[in-house]
Amino acid sequence: MALSQTPVKLISKQQIQELRNVLECLLPASVQVFNCVVLELLEDGVERDILVNKEFSKDNLNVLVFDNSERPRWKIVMFSNPEQNDDLKPMLGQQLDFTKPLLFGGLTRFQQEVVQSFYGEKQAKWANKCHIVMDWNGSLQAITAVDSCGIEEDKVSCNYTVDKLSREHAVLVNNSWKFKNNLSLQMLEGLIQQEKLLGLFIPGVAEPVAWITIYSYGSMGMLHTVAEYRRQGCAKYLVRAAREYARGLGLVPYVHVEEDNQISADFFEKLGFVKDQYAVWMGYD
Repeated sequence: MALSQTPVKLISKQQIQELRNVLECLLPASVQVFNCVVLELLEDGVERDILVNKEFSKDNLNVLVFDNSERPRWKIVMFSNPEQNDDLKPMLGQQLDFTKPLLFGGLTRFQQEVVQSFYGEKQAKWANKCHIVMDWNGSLQAITAVDSCGIEEDKVSCNYTVDKLSREHAVLVNNSWKFKNNLSLQMLEGLIQQEKLLGLFIPGVAEPVAWITIYSYGSMGMLHTVAEYRRQGCAKYLVRAAREYARGLGLVPYVHVEEDNQISADFFEKLGFVKDQYAVWMGYD
């Protein structure tokens, strides 16, 4: 299948701002690529390539974001409107070498089928089925509903401090991460350098007792609380702070919650987040 429009790489801030404005009109469906584009406009230190169809518009849009923060593996996030856009498959085929390590982030079911079609019977080395759960009720300026954490917890957490982590914390965070791999320490060091990894500190304890990140593609995640500090409101306090930090950057706060993780889904719902679209992560070597 031939492309009806040759894709172009966006270089100037004006071009990227125009794309951001179109993507905002298509929220919340466009949230993953929207957040990537916002971070690119902020010049956050991540090397990205953003490709779109040449004459893109709200009603005809294909966007590919190539995130090079985990070289040699590329992370690819995509968005199309209409979702089942005929140009998506030839655009991917033109831009990607499917013999190289690739990580596809937050795919819809249609995008998942398109990607898998390039691999035939070869299955992803790993796949993680999620839903996007976001702090969203209609606009970027919307005020999130009051969550149900309670006044007593606020009193307890008044001594908590949230701060950006430093490189010395990278190994601690990496060792606790369920998706730890041979590239994850490098990724964490990059997130720390970009001031995207936040930790919660309490008096008398030198190391952070909880942490959360804003990934290079704009999702919050990696939430972890050290075992002896659980059930003390640390995670809720930290997520609130990270949500405000993300909003301050112009992002839509959201997380990927695995399909079978009802505990996390309930946790974020209590904080005012709402479940949205299906999103699967697929990694190929």
